[in-house]
Amino acid sequence: MGWLRRALVCGMVAGLGGGLAACAAVGHGTRSAVAPSVAPGEVFSAAFAYLVRSGGASAFYLAVHEGERDRDPEAQTVARLAGVRPPVYPASRCEVTDADVRDRVTGRGGGVLLRVERPRWIDDRTAELRVEYRFGRRNTANYRLRLVRTEGGWRIVEEQPLWAGGFGEARSRS
Repeated sequence: MGWLRRALVCGMVAGLGGGLAACAAVGHGTRSAVAPSVAPGEVFSAAFAYLVRSGGASAFYLAVHEGERDRDPEAQTVARLAGVRPPVYPASRCEVTDADVRDRVTGRGGGVLLRVERPRWIDDRTAELRVEYRFGRRNTANYRLRLVRTEGGWRIVEEQPLWAGGFGEARSRS
C-alpha cells in the first residue's frame, strides 16, 4: 500500500499549494480486450475494499466512472463495506468543492471521492482498473490497480501511480 499512501500524501501536499507532478509515473501499456464471465461488481468490491483501508479521510464516497459521468456502485458493493472506518458511502451523497469533498447529509468536509473506471481485462483471471482519489475539484491522485482472481476472490497484486489531475483532465507522463 506504499503507492496508495504516497498518493494520499501527494494529494494533500497539492492541496497546500504543492504539485502532484512529482508523484506522477508512467501510464498504461497495451491491454487485451478479453471479456470474461465475471461481474465487474466483484472487481469493484475488491478494489474499493483495498482502497478504503488506507484511511486518511473523514469518509470515502465511491463512484464508477463510465464515459463522461460517474454513477454510484451497486448497493451490495457499498453494503459489503458497511463496517469500515472511516465510513463508506455512494458518491451521490457527496459534493465535490474546490477545497474538498463534503457530505451532503452532515455537511462535514475532509472526505475522499474514490472513482474507478470499468475493468480492462488482461485475461479471464486478471483485470486492471484506473483509480482516482479526488480530494477536491483540482486535487487528485490517479493510479492503476492490477487484480488477480484467486480461489479466495480478487486480490490486488500491483498498484502504479499514473498522473496528476482527473479523468480526461490530465495526460499520462512517460
